Amino acid sequence: MKKILRLILLVIIIFTLYLLYNVATFSGKQGEAVTVLSTVEFKQAANRLAGALRIPTVSHGKNLPVDSSAFVRFGRYLEENYPLTHARLTLKKFSAFSRLYHWRGTDSGRKPIVLAAHFDVVPVGEENLPLWNHPPFSGLIQNDTLWGRGAIDDKINIIAIMEAVERLLSGGFEPARDIWLAFGHDEEIEGTRGAKVMSAWMKEQGIRAEWVLDEGYAVLQDMIPGMDGPVAIIGTAEKGYATIRLSVSIIGGHSSMPEKETALDVLAGAIRRLKQNPLPARLSAPVRDFMRYIGPEMPFAQKLVFANTSLFKNIIFNIYSAKGSGNAMVRTTTAPTIFRSGVKENIIPQQAEATVNFRLLPGETREGLMQH
Repeated sequence: MKKILRLILLVIIIFTLYLLYNVATFSGKQGEAVTVLSTVEFKQAANRLAGALRIPTVSHGKNLPVDSSAFVRFGRYLEENYPLTHARLTLKKFSAFSRLYHWRGTDSGRKPIVLAAHFDVVPVGEENLPLWNHPPFSGLIQNDTLWGRGAIDDKINIIAIMEAVERLLSGGFEPARDIWLAFGHDEEIEGTRGAKVMSAWMKEQGIRAEWVLDEGYAVLQDMIPGMDGPVAIIGTAEKGYATIRLSVSIIGGHSSMPEKETALDVLAGAIRRLKQNPLPARLSAPVRDFMRYIGPEMPFAQKLVFANTSLFKNIIFNIYSAKGSGNAMVRTTTAPTIFRSGVKENIIPQQAEATVNFRLLPGETREGLMQH
């Protein structure tokens, strides 16, 4: 019996040492921060972003009217605020509003790079206005915080790119390779007249990029489980996109004499089953890389887990699944977004329809989603 206990103790000691060794060799990968802009320059850039947010470049939906004057104003705003960029880069417009800039490099033999962003934003429903701390197109700067629709998605990227290019040009910088700036005007409605048209044109011209940098995350506070401070999230992959529509047709009637099951009941049951049976959690390659970089900066308990992901995978899934932002990192998400049914409060509808949006984890497919 003593031998068995000693053996168990030895196994525990070896296992503990193995865990601690992994923690000890789980070293930080953070570089040193370098200040590029002075406080005055940073405030000037923030004010230019605020001005961009005040222009309501709203994409309401496919085949729905747009306020074209707002999109024209945004283009003029860029031209007025970044004169060097517009003097030295070539600009080609697509579908009237999307903008493709070409910054010629000194070495034509190198593949170019593409910096992409979009300046359209999603609409704000009248019923949601009271939920905003400040009006969505106010561009208000208050206590070092900038408020407005597009502050993150995605005018910030356009202004950041333009600020960088303008500053580099003013210093006489010349890129070694060609740089393309692709700014779409309809990304929020699938980009069929913006990014899609620009990419098709580039393909026709035989332009093949070394890499493309598009919008991603931001510096987030209290969004990463286990991290108290701000974290700059760099997106190295993009989740897939799939939308399904569920529809039910069943006998309707009057609300005073309802059947046991209505179209809405059936549809609600289907949605509930989808939500209760998500695709399984998985650590994709981008998330593993994320944990290698963020793990060493965490408190000891979390660091222990991330240094030994193969052993504590289920713990990681439980922690991340508890919060929306974390859950989206480890599985394909399920989100009912639109319901359509009914015309009157006392009439039981014969039909009900729901739209459910899925964001697919890298490596998963629409076919696999449908089979699930």
